[in-house]
Amino acid sequence: MKKDWNEIFEALPDEEQDKLALLRVIETSNGVIQSLFRNKDADALSPEETRTAMKFSMSAMKNQSIPLGDEVVVFAPETAKIMSKCRLLRLRVVYLD
Repeated sequence: MKKDWNEIFEALPDEEQDKLALLRVIETSNGVIQSLFRNKDADALSPEETRTAMKFSMSAMKNQSIPLGDEVVVFAPETAKIMSKCRLLRLRVVYLD
């Protein structure tokens, strides 16, 4: 039986969907930063800044929270459970490819 991931995510409250959207922005931005660095692009960040971006992105997914200045965005337990499943699936795909 296949999971309908769209249905699973759409069933989450709007606030949780917003948090997930923020996480995707962070992950996507990190991907761009890493790509620019690997390609030695003129706009690439320094190695230290690139490493900081990567750690921030990975930490947000692993810890299921996003520190934003004085605020910390924390995912609800149901959302965190879904995120854990997605993370495991992503790891499986990475290691199987």
